[in-house]
Amino acid sequence: MRSLREAQQRYGGLAFYNPAVHFRERMIFEPRPDFDGADDEPWIELIEHTTSIPWTILLRADGAVAYTVSGPGWTPDGVVKVFAHPDALIEDAALHEESAQRSWKRSEPLVLADAEHIRERAEGLRLLEEGSGLTQWWWEGEGYRVFLSTTVGHLFPARRSTCIVKVWADTGRGAQAAEARLLDGLV
Repeated sequence: MRSLREAQQRYGGLAFYNPAVHFRERMIFEPRPDFDGADDEPWIELIEHTTSIPWTILLRADGAVAYTVSGPGWTPDGVVKVFAHPDALIEDAALHEESAQRSWKRSEPLVLADAEHIRERAEGLRLLEEGSGLTQWWWEGEGYRVFLSTTVGHLFPARRSTCIVKVWADTGRGAQAAEARLLDGLV
């Protein structure tokens, strides 16, 4: 109950449009108990969705933000930890908003294996830790920014191309550098 009260005090009522989600969903933080979760771990439903997003965003007892898809056949194994804490979810949305101001963008669907190759290729770039998590990462290179998400790939492992990489650049030169480093030979 203490976690619920703390989440309600810190995040309750916070609302913003999230450009990372389809239709620029207006995310509303309304922490409340989730009684459909596992018996051994109390969960808090963190976000009230304003569009038909097929997953629920939970706050776990350890403070991590997790996504799950409820429905027939749901088990606690279907819960994917995405961020270590709710602030990273907020920072992720802010990075998406800021990146959208750049002049060049490329977005590519990936399979999990290709997403792992992107992560390897991103080594040495500056990790933007404030908006990164356990299944989503942000990096910056010379004149470009990269976002990689494997979250949906973990939520729906049977589907192909459920991961995504997005690259934004300020100039054509930045776009070329990003493509050469990260995307050549993958997509």
